[in-house]
Amino acid sequence: MFGGSRRGSAAPFGRRGAAWLRFLVIMISAKPSIRATEELNDVFVIGAGASVPYGFPTGVRLLSQLRQEQLSYNDRPLLEILDSLDAQQRTAQFDRCTSEYFETRCWDHSPDPSFCLRWTKMIRGSVILSIDQFLKNVEDKNLREFGKRWMARKILNAEANACDEPKQADNQSTSSSMHSIDWIQQFLTRVDLLGNWDEYLRRAAFLTFNYDRVLEFFLERYLVVDKNLSRDEARSFVEDMQIHHMNGYLGPLSEISFGNLTDPNSELDPLFDPPSRHAPSVKWSAVANRMRTVWEDPDHHPDAKETQAKAKEATSKAKRIFVIGTSFIPENLEAIGLLPVEGTTKPWGQANLLATAKGLSKAQMIRAADQLKVRGKNFLDMNALDFVVDHVVL
Repeated sequence: MFGGSRRGSAAPFGRRGAAWLRFLVIMISAKPSIRATEELNDVFVIGAGASVPYGFPTGVRLLSQLRQEQLSYNDRPLLEILDSLDAQQRTAQFDRCTSEYFETRCWDHSPDPSFCLRWTKMIRGSVILSIDQFLKNVEDKNLREFGKRWMARKILNAEANACDEPKQADNQSTSSSMHSIDWIQQFLTRVDLLGNWDEYLRRAAFLTFNYDRVLEFFLERYLVVDKNLSRDEARSFVEDMQIHHMNGYLGPLSEISFGNLTDPNSELDPLFDPPSRHAPSVKWSAVANRMRTVWEDPDHHPDAKETQAKAKEATSKAKRIFVIGTSFIPENLEAIGLLPVEGTTKPWGQANLLATAKGLSKAQMIRAADQLKVRGKNFLDMNALDFVVDHVVL
């Protein structure tokens, strides 16, 4: 499944190189240990900033991309996304087209041009900087639904684009991509030193606010390549882990491959092999139903309440909580049990909480510390890679 390199592999440069060397110094005398699984109950809270090193946009950047998008009715994914929306007054004829390489649908359509025009005017005219908040203010349910589907497509495209080997200009480091050596590889390298690494991964909880599947991708890759599990065994292992997408996600890799570059059951490696000639069709309505913005009522989304309950249970039992790449939105903190109820102490007991604060102003750090009832020293002005290297000790 994961074979040799077609495009080569990215070498560490700059800060990544320094962090990598520091990590090797720490690891050079390390021996397999079971201390982490016996003594520690770790929770990792993962925000959008944790995916940025792998080539993904921040929320602000994602909204900017959506504003710049030129919608065209010649775009097959757009037609698929518009399909079944009440506002879309058209008929679609589905003809099954088959060949040795692909299976797709041929469209006979008569779209309503005003629908996409209204969307374009709204998103370009808005002054809001958050896609979640922008969608909260959209009253038309069909436009709001379209926005979630279109956002899902952009994130799926980001997964695909992140698999490309980044170009390197003279005297410049490579851009971020899934080929980058960053915090997840560092984390899994440390986990691999544990005598019972599998127990640790099953006991640790990962509470992510991201729609992407970066964490699942690298976990599956680690289990297949480094631990010699079959792909089915690896996917079953990952599905059994405590990975909770607090606002939903694109869906399991067994249903939609990473970046939708291949059929989910294909043996092609998305990092090193050419993508399928034609990407499989995506059921965008199902994807949008799995995704929830911060402002949507969890009662109206399947499994949302259950996911929040599991997250709160994990943080209440945690011995250590690592917060990576989040912006400390109060609604998010409340959803995972990190926002104390007024008049009470912090709800996660005696757990030690450490968080990355790269890119946050001093005022934002003070405000977040006050919300979480912790000291400012718990917030570290470092990126995810350096944070894992220096502070996630197993």
